[in-house]
Amino acid sequence: MKKKIHREPLTSDVIFNGKLKKSIVIVILRDTYFPESEPPHSCFMLKSRETGKILSEMMQLHILELGKYQWEEKEAEELNPLEVLSAYMSCSGDPEREAYVERLLGTGDEVIAMADKELKKVSEDGRLSAYRMSKEMYQIDQAIRMRTAKEQGIEQGRIKGRIEVAKKMKARGMSVEEIAELTGLSPQEIENL
Repeated sequence: MKKKIHREPLTSDVIFNGKLKKSIVIVILRDTYFPESEPPHSCFMLKSRETGKILSEMMQLHILELGKYQWEEKEAEELNPLEVLSAYMSCSGDPEREAYVERLLGTGDEVIAMADKELKKVSEDGRLSAYRMSKEMYQIDQAIRMRTAKEQGIEQGRIKGRIEVAKKMKARGMSVEEIAELTGLSPQEIENL
């Protein structure tokens, strides 16, 4: 006899049951991705294709299209917070716009200050990563050199061993041809012993 399993209806409460914390992904695009939509900020959530019912607000994807903000014609002090962000993201790293970026930072906008701090941290991490990679490459190079030296040492040891054996064979009166055949040394090398 099969035991019946009671199953609860599938709802967002059952799926997430208060254990999952809200997860928000923010994608900041420098340009325009959805040209047909008006707002520069779009929010996407999981929902049913058939009914349109939202499964949960616990997972969201926010896309901010900075290319839709018109900041180019304005002074830094005249921009609203999202225009400041758009201008900062568009101008930072451009040597010709350094002065404008400094003016944007001077507006006192907390978001820009935080973005600038994170950008500097990421840039430092990039240098740190490059240093780490350089160090790893050096260690790999050293390991290759040591292995090559070891292999050369082993080969030199083998050659030295063959020469010692060839000297003993020669001392016992064996012919140069026989010694060459047994040791792998050339007749010229054997004669020079």
